[in-house]
Amino acid sequence: MIPNADGLEAFMYKRRDAELALTCTHLVNYLKRNHKPWLEQYLSDRWSGYKSLLKLLQQFCARHGFTRQKPAKSKQTQEQLEKVRQEFTQDFNVVFSGFSPSVIINVDETGMTYDMPPHAIWSVKGGSSKISSGEKHSYRMTAVLSVRANGEKLPILFILRGEPGGRIETGEFETYPIGHYYAVQESAWMDARVWAFYVRNLLSPRLDELFFFFWTTSIHVSKEGRSQARRVAVSWLQSLRTQQVWSSHWTLELWHR
Repeated sequence: MIPNADGLEAFMYKRRDAELALTCTHLVNYLKRNHKPWLEQYLSDRWSGYKSLLKLLQQFCARHGFTRQKPAKSKQTQEQLEKVRQEFTQDFNVVFSGFSPSVIINVDETGMTYDMPPHAIWSVKGGSSKISSGEKHSYRMTAVLSVRANGEKLPILFILRGEPGGRIETGEFETYPIGHYYAVQESAWMDARVWAFYVRNLLSPRLDELFFFFWTTSIHVSKEGRSQARRVAVSWLQSLRTQQVWSSHWTLELWHR
């Protein structure tokens, strides 16, 4: 029904490729500029013309693979990030082309929140909408995901927020699903203690080769982190490259057992 649907779709992709906001207002303005007679006729033929137009545009977006999302800010453009990725890929392939994909492990820490408080609740008309303090805060954990370059996924390390050695660690871990690993840290992040646990219990038993590479963030190659790694898993640790992306440091590590 929309005239030149391919042109509208191209306009949508062009804005998003440039990391510009895309809303129904932008689509309406596009139709005003390029198909004004059709737009005026469409609005005049319907009793609730603008609402009908918005519904039509929303259906058009969904049909062409677009979804409603909360906008996120980026400190660097997609082109800059892609350039960094390509440069790193080229350097990596040149230096480590002789190593098997099975000894290259990529690790990523992903923070998650769960049991989040609702944005709105039902309350008695004229009554209080207060809730207890225990329901005002969400819980959070970190999932440490590890995968070899050959596609093999390693068990997940879940880091829960809590007191090390406390109730969660001593009384709940036994009830958690088997096959993965669990740790507790005050902020649910990987510190030197959890890092040592991760290297000793998850990585070290799975390192059958003489060498392996590790791609991680700068916190794990601090002086304390290196000391922990040497004690529990490796005899030699050398940093080969550091590249700053956003505010994080990505470091490639060569470990010799």
